[in-house]
Amino acid sequence: MLFHFELMEVDVVPGETKWECKPWKLTDIKTIMSQWQNNLQDVGWNSLYLENHDQPRSLSRFGNDSTEELRVLSGKMLATFLMMLKGTLYIYQGQELGMTNVQFSSIEDYRDVETHNFWNHHKSIGDKTDSDMIHAIWNKGRDNTRTPMQWSDQNNAGFSTADDTWIKVNPNYKTINAEAAIKDPNSIFHYYRDLIQLRKEYPIIVHGSYRLLLGDSPHLYVYTRTLGYSNEQLLVVVNFFNQEVILELREKDKSAIIEYHTKSVLISNYKVNNIEDNFMKPIKIRPYEARVYHLRGSRQQDD
Repeated sequence: MLFHFELMEVDVVPGETKWECKPWKLTDIKTIMSQWQNNLQDVGWNSLYLENHDQPRSLSRFGNDSTEELRVLSGKMLATFLMMLKGTLYIYQGQELGMTNVQFSSIEDYRDVETHNFWNHHKSIGDKTDSDMIHAIWNKGRDNTRTPMQWSDQNNAGFSTADDTWIKVNPNYKTINAEAAIKDPNSIFHYYRDLIQLRKEYPIIVHGSYRLLLGDSPHLYVYTRTLGYSNEQLLVVVNFFNQEVILELREKDKSAIIEYHTKSVLISNYKVNNIEDNFMKPIKIRPYEARVYHLRGSRQQDD
């Protein structure tokens, strides 16, 4: 099994340090992920992750934490995108709750040596303002994923009974915490549980081959998972942006999908009416929407 770090550099300015960021492009994400999905097919095994102790929170990085509604929608969207891929899944602590980046106002509140080295270096040469540096730390600092696990809305987020924790708790722990997520049946946490259960129940998610569709779409990540011997296919449709997008499959993709006689929505972060979805016509995909279609039938395999 391989861990590749290519996706973690998708928003870094080429030739610069990690602190010099550019807006990521979905087409770049698709190129990176598809390369690893395809090139390791029958050769190696992928590790699937979006965050770890050295990376910012994936929801703040690739999703939208500006409102509670968008946080939940985009958190579920990212979970769907990742967990329907082929490989072994790694969920970093708090990712299943939709924990977000932290924005401490003072460098003194940060503990990571890399962050302090960045601050001290640019302070000494005077080429960046304090505002520029603190915003870079908010975006890419490693302490984003090192703040205490948010267990409850109690003191120190239930992490410790000490007066002070080794690093401050993210102030949003009052609303984003494990206790609240467990009580809310519509939380990101329960959505992760549903996805994990699907991975246990459907061999196609574990063993199916991967194929990218609409690779040039700037907003939609669409791919299939197929088991040749099972006469079934998964069609995964993910909208990475806060805007409605039209899904319109190309003729060659329609011809492959139409061979499956029945379809159902396996999981979605919105309510979806199966009857309304006709792949022969354009389909409206809502902001940060994710859908996984299960296609079944008497599809004939090539000899």
